[in-house]
Amino acid sequence: MLPLLTERLQLRALHGSDLGQLFRLYSDPSVASYVGRHRRAEVEQELRFDIAHQAEHGWAMWAVLERAGGAFVGACGLRPLEMRGPEVELGYDLFPRFWGRGLAGEAARATVGLALGELALGRVIGVVKPAHFASRRVLEKAGLRYVGIRHAYGERLLLYEATALKAGGETAEA
Repeated sequence: MLPLLTERLQLRALHGSDLGQLFRLYSDPSVASYVGRHRRAEVEQELRFDIAHQAEHGWAMWAVLERAGGAFVGACGLRPLEMRGPEVELGYDLFPRFWGRGLAGEAARATVGLALGELALGRVIGVVKPAHFASRRVLEKAGLRYVGIRHAYGERLLLYEATALKAGGETAEA
């Protein structure tokens, strides 16, 4: 299942050694403007969560690397909404130097495909700030569709979802 390879990216399980890169990512002012600034202890706690969740469930947030050269691009994957679920949320955060190249969409599409396919999760959601148009496009390119408003992470956010198809083309919720 992992590493998950796309045309330009490799998604792999996070390791403890990724802490420094993740802290730099979530400390970047441009990234923090969308997801909030994270203290090192928070990043470390989330990393421990992801490592344990990956081991137990086979999915979590993953490291995103460029296939050519191995540069650490950011993180993309799945988490229980607000770290408690039960809904499964697609998440992606890339260093700003990688923005505008379609990499978030590429990683997100692969993640949703794996989630609804091999992982058989049935439904994946995404929540996004209404004014974050680039992230809304990423969700749409990953196959999620707008379905309403959700209060999460202390904010009023737009809710997107993708559901698996059953035999006959019906959604899993039909």
